[in-house]
Amino acid sequence: MTVHDPAAPGAPGEERLRFDLPEKQRGLVLLPAVLFGVLAAAAVSVPGRMTDARVEGAWACGSVAVACVLIYLLFGRDFTELDARGISMRRYGFAKRFVPWQDVAEIAVRETYVQGKRSRALVVFRHTGRKLMLTAPYDGGPGAMASDSFPYDAERVVAFWQRRTGRPRAAARRVVRQHKWWGGYKETTR
Repeated sequence: MTVHDPAAPGAPGEERLRFDLPEKQRGLVLLPAVLFGVLAAAAVSVPGRMTDARVEGAWACGSVAVACVLIYLLFGRDFTELDARGISMRRYGFAKRFVPWQDVAEIAVRETYVQGKRSRALVVFRHTGRKLMLTAPYDGGPGAMASDSFPYDAERVVAFWQRRTGRPRAAARRVVRQHKWWGGYKETTR
């Protein structure tokens, strides 16, 4: 997890946290891009007659490779940033969101269980009742999407929120669990 704590430009000494997705989580999308790129190149460069099936296969593999590279470029710019005004985040490369601190009612950990695997993310509950999942920090469970620093980073976000709003520690102890249940999610809280 990449975390930046620089002083905000224009405000000397102002506290700021920035969370980016780890390179191994972002880079996971490049693996299929390389694989399908090699398959497209092989379909074109293998000696022999270029049949319609070979041309279609090369185009399909090349299209998947380009799509994977575009997805990587979009997700590579995702971040969550906390400063004196509130929470700013970018999702899918261009969709920016901002939530001021006075609109944040609670911050919780969302645990989702699908096929026995757990993923964790932070969810901001607003006073209006709407929820917003933060792009980072994120723990995608076992494997390449895992983040060892998620519990530490989640505590840092909650502590930052509490310093800015004066909320008690108990307000951030909620864990929202979602279980895959017949095609939908069943949400429980502890």
